[in-house]
Amino acid sequence: MTFAEEYCEKYLEKIFYFSLRKTGNEQDAADLAGEIGYEILSALHRGMAPRSFGAWVWQVAKNHYGRWAKKRYYSLDATAVDIEPMVEFLEDEEELAVQDEVMLAEDLALLRRELAFIRSDYRNILVAHYFEEKSVSMIAKEFSLPLGTVKTKLIESRKKLKEGMDMARTFGKRSYKPEQITFVNNGTHGAFGQPWTILNHALYKNIFLTLYDNAATAQELSLELGVALPYMEDELRYLCEQTFLKRTSSKGGDRYETTFPIVSATSQKKVHENNVVVQADITAILEALIDTFVSSCERHGIAPYGRYISYEDAKWVLLIRAFDWFTWEHCDSDARIVLERTARPDGGFWDIVGRQYIELDQPKFIGQHGPGMGNKEYGDFSQYKYLYENIQAKTPQMLGLDNAHALWQIVNGREELCDVGAVEELLRIGYARREGERVVPNIVVFELRGTDGYFAAFDDEEQRSVRELADKARAMLGEITARNKQVVREDLPESYRNDEQMCAMACSDVNFERGYVLEQALRDGWLRYDENTSPVIGAYIYK
Repeated sequence: MTFAEEYCEKYLEKIFYFSLRKTGNEQDAADLAGEIGYEILSALHRGMAPRSFGAWVWQVAKNHYGRWAKKRYYSLDATAVDIEPMVEFLEDEEELAVQDEVMLAEDLALLRRELAFIRSDYRNILVAHYFEEKSVSMIAKEFSLPLGTVKTKLIESRKKLKEGMDMARTFGKRSYKPEQITFVNNGTHGAFGQPWTILNHALYKNIFLTLYDNAATAQELSLELGVALPYMEDELRYLCEQTFLKRTSSKGGDRYETTFPIVSATSQKKVHENNVVVQADITAILEALIDTFVSSCERHGIAPYGRYISYEDAKWVLLIRAFDWFTWEHCDSDARIVLERTARPDGGFWDIVGRQYIELDQPKFIGQHGPGMGNKEYGDFSQYKYLYENIQAKTPQMLGLDNAHALWQIVNGREELCDVGAVEELLRIGYARREGERVVPNIVVFELRGTDGYFAAFDDEEQRSVRELADKARAMLGEITARNKQVVREDLPESYRNDEQMCAMACSDVNFERGYVLEQALRDGWLRYDENTSPVIGAYIYK
């Protein structure tokens, strides 16, 4: 088979679709494809014998298209110009399978989608020029714009189309994709599953991302997203009622904006880098503090974590409790704002934060839950849930109120008041165990809630040692918290930076987290995990 025959058999149709991608209409595509074919066949007739025929064909096609597009674009009477390639061809063009009508339909759908995201003044000029085949001079006259302005907007609109081909939306330093935004919900769901029933809705997610730091009217948003105005108005009204959006009046009409922050990948990366720098030092101070405190207690016959489990197992609770104590009591005043929760429709009390997806080598998450946390009637039972080694899967997802109450009765030596079935369940899952005739707890048991009761038994040197270490931990956690808050605050839209609630919400899920100290303590060998480690580490209760 000659090169000419190979071109006609393998490349003729592909070159046409290449041209169609580049030009946007069949007439221009046919002309361009004919010119490319003529150039290729003429070169072959003159004796051209390329080593890699396929690569040479596509290089000729691209070079000829570049000359063609430049000539067409700078002609004021042009009826169609380059719309920028909707899909970049791979280096090895032969490997790209051209799927005829299917491929073309996908490209056109992608183009229509991106047109919906371009601002109306750009889109109107774009459509008029590329699809209605009006010349630059005709558009300038129709829209009462200078000729140079039209040409500039055409250039900018092509750039916007190219930027948006992967559905990316850019707001300042933040680039978001709807499929790469996750949400964190703090609080109690509404009667109809809010907020998740709304956050998982594709149209709503696009509305949120379009309006974030970019307030717009219903008409503007309708044009941006390609949704009929009456339908968009209904959706915006609903989202305002559900408190995801707020509406403000202006001369140009009511404008809508989001009511929650979105934390960018940029700020998350910077916060992580900050945390890694101080991770080892903060963990070392907490380890020393806990060792010193426990040693002082034991010298005076005090059991700071109860008398039922080993110190090695108790450390898993003590480390994270110490971390939480300093974070909550001394470093993170914003946490109080976050924990207040906002009252929402249908009985919900929740707040949300959006997070742009980013791959970071972050520590495993440590959650916490318990039935009626803070309910002293049930001993304020709580449990840290560690993703490390899949520990969280070895305990129930949640200990019910009845079982928590039974565990509290056991802690206080009143097993006879417990429901037999509840006791057996606690024995089965490991929160309690039998010691002879007695059933005893198998978790950390705190007898005192504050430090005063412990310090009353310590001598002056013991008190000084504990306080010095506590002050160091407090200061270090305070410094990293303040540093990370500043990173997140500076990355928020200007309208959110001076809003205490918005800043608190944004910082609540991007900070120096529990996982950093757990990971470092395991690395240090201060914490150990093996087949003998209790399956219920992380659980604790107050006597």
